Amino acid sequence: IGTVVNTTDNLATGYEFDVIANPTPQWRIAFNAARQQTVSGNTGASFAKMIAVLNPVWGGTAAALPDSATSTSTLGQTWAGQVVNAQKAIALDGAPSPELRRWRYNVVSNYSFNQGRLKGWRFGGAYRWQDKAAIGYPVKIFPDGSGVYDVTKPFFGPTEANVDGWIGYSRKLNEKIRWRAQLNVRNIGVGDRLIPVSAQPDGTYDTMRIADPQTWLLTTSFEF
Repeated sequence: IGTVVNTTDNLATGYEFDVIANPTPQWRIAFNAARQQTVSGNTGASFAKMIAVLNPVWGGTAAALPDSATSTSTLGQTWAGQVVNAQKAIALDGAPSPELRRWRYNVVSNYSFNQGRLKGWRFGGAYRWQDKAAIGYPVKIFPDGSGVYDVTKPFFGPTEANVDGWIGYSRKLNEKIRWRAQLNVRNIGVGDRLIPVSAQPDGTYDTMRIADPQTWLLTTSFEF
C-alpha cells in the first residue's frame, strides 16, 4: 500500500499538407494543413492484473485488518482508495490528449515589387488557425454512487486564430552591399486574453493561460 506507479501507452497519428503557389513572379502564397491525434491506451495493465488477484483478500477477507500498527484506517479502506485512483486513470483510455488540437491551418502570402516607384518594397501577411482542444471530462455516476470520467463527451476549449503582418524594404548601397529592413507585427489585435487549458467535471474552467500578445519586431541587416 502506497504510491502506485504504472505506465500508459500513447498512440499518435497524423498527416500534413503543404501547397506553394506563385500567381506572379512577385507574389507567393503558401498553405499548410496538419492533422494530428494522440490517444491513450493500455493504462495500468499490470496493476489491473494485480487488482484482480488481491481484491478478494485486501478488499474482502482481510479488509477489516488495520493497514499498519499505528493507522486508524483498515486495509480495505486504503486499498479501495488505490483501486479507485487506478480505475480513474484506466477510464481515460481512448481519450484525446489534453490541449492537443486536431487540426491546424496556416496561410502565408508575400508580394515583392521589383520595378516602378515601389521597387524594393515588399509586404505580406499570415493567418494561423488552431482547432479546439479537449480540456476536461464530465463524470459518469453509476447507481452505486461510484463514478468514472466519461471520455466520450470531453469539454473543449475555444478555437484560436491569429493574424500576422509585415512590410520590408531593401536596396543596394553599392555594388557589394545590400541593406534590408523589415517590420513584423505578430498576433495583430490580441490584447489581454486568457485561454482555458483545463476544466472541472462540471465544465467550468479551472486553469487558464495568457494568450501571446501583439508584438512588434523591427530588424535590419546588411548583405555583403
